[in-house]
Amino acid sequence: MAEVESEQLIGDLEVFVTEPMPLDQALKAISDAGGELAPAQRVAQARLVAPREHSLWQRGSRVAENLVYVPANYVEGETSSFVLWTSGRHSPIPEHASKATQANRKGEEFYVPKSDFEAVLKQARADAHKPAAERKVLFDRRVDNFEVATEKPSADQLMQFLFKGDLEAYVACLTKFRIPRVTVHLAGAGYTNKQKQPFARALWLRNIVNRSGLDGNYGDLDSNGRARGVRRVAPSGAAPNRYETIARKYSLTPDALGNLLEAASAVRKQ
Repeated sequence: MAEVESEQLIGDLEVFVTEPMPLDQALKAISDAGGELAPAQRVAQARLVAPREHSLWQRGSRVAENLVYVPANYVEGETSSFVLWTSGRHSPIPEHASKATQANRKGEEFYVPKSDFEAVLKQARADAHKPAAERKVLFDRRVDNFEVATEKPSADQLMQFLFKGDLEAYVACLTKFRIPRVTVHLAGAGYTNKQKQPFARALWLRNIVNRSGLDGNYGDLDSNGRARGVRRVAPSGAAPNRYETIARKYSLTPDALGNLLEAASAVRKQ
């Protein structure tokens, strides 16, 4: 049985979803399929062109963004806890997928290595004066649950950071589905301040039944959850890679399969 299922094309990008599996396995399945973990914006783009009954709306999933929770007084001059929202390339969990998944399997937090945390914090400070949609890491003092009204989503920096130029269209779609507000679920200041060092959680984008909420309190990387990936496909009208169909069957990238076949052909000619 295939480990990934195609869901939607967006131009020359394809959004797909893994079968339920722990995060470290899901990341491998996504990589083997020639993709990378999809950010929230890509999932929102795919949802925009999908009907309500589509799997994109009916299934929630892990996405590329992480949350790094920082206890009060851990950083000099910061007397209260805060959250660093990281874009995919700056998210610590994928970089340490096995370690993070195993920590959750043992009922523990994944504590961010010091060097990784310092890099994320440095990026947040460098981005501080940029528009939220252009930041790679977003500093946010909200550590407890809160709601964002879909009536004025652009007033919230987090929504700009996650959905960027697709924010207005996405929340208009939520409004059409009678979702007046998006709930952001967080670990809480009380819990965060009990930790001795920063810890990371993956972001889970909830399904339509759960009102498309943003779950930043997701500490079950070891559970059988789904993850969404995105990969580039041949542009419309272009000739498809001749290995693409068979490659997907065996969870390989087309280029990887092509290389294997070329190598096998060279051996036969010897």
